[in-house]
Amino acid sequence: MHMVKTDVATARRQLSSPNKVTRRRALRTIKARLRNGRSSGFQVNCKWHTSVKFFKTTIYHYFANKEAVVCELLVEGNTLFLQALQQRVDEAQAAGLNALDTLKTVSDAYVRFGTANPEYYNILFISNLESVSLVSLIDSGRFKGFELLEAGLKAAMEEGCIIQGDERLIASSVWSMLHGLTSLFLNFELPMAKSNDELIAFTIDTFLMGLSR
Repeated sequence: MHMVKTDVATARRQLSSPNKVTRRRALRTIKARLRNGRSSGFQVNCKWHTSVKFFKTTIYHYFANKEAVVCELLVEGNTLFLQALQQRVDEAQAAGLNALDTLKTVSDAYVRFGTANPEYYNILFISNLESVSLVSLIDSGRFKGFELLEAGLKAAMEEGCIIQGDERLIASSVWSMLHGLTSLFLNFELPMAKSNDELIAFTIDTFLMGLSR
C-alpha cells in the first residue's frame, strides 16, 4: 500500500489541533508500549486502538496515516531532547564555564534526558523508527542533538581544551559512550557505583580526560 510522507510542518500543526487531548492520549499509550518493548518496529494494531478508546475505522480522523503517528513521536521527542541539551548549554555559558566544562554539562544532559524519559529515548535511539517509516532523519530532527555536541567539541578544540582531530569522528565516539551509559541505566541494575550521579560524572570525566591535552 502506498503511504504518503508526513512532513514536520504537518506534524506540528496536528499537535496543536482541536483534537490535541485525544491525540496526545494516543501518543502516550504508544510511547508506553514502545517503552515496555511490546512493539517491534512500529505496529498500529487493535491493542492500542482499544487502549485509547479508538475504533480502527476512526483512528485516522486524528492521524492521517501511520507515518503521521511516527512523525509526531519523532518530532516531539527530538524537540524535547534538543531543548534539554540547549538549556544546559545556555546555563553553562551564563555561568561562565569554559568549553570543556560546557561539553561535560551537555554530556550529562544527554544521559539525564534518557534516564528521565525512557519512552522517548527508546523511540529516538533504540527503536530507530525512521528505519521502518518514510520519515527521514533530517525531517525528524535527530541530527540536531548530535550537531550541538559536535559544536561543543569544536569550541573545546578552539580553546585548546582537547586534542585537534576529526570533529565528526570524535563526536561519534563521545555519542557512543553516552548512548552506552544511558542504555546501561535503562536496562541493568548497576551496584558497582555509590550512585548514578557518581557513575555519570566519573564516566564522562574519564572519557573526556582522554581527549584533553
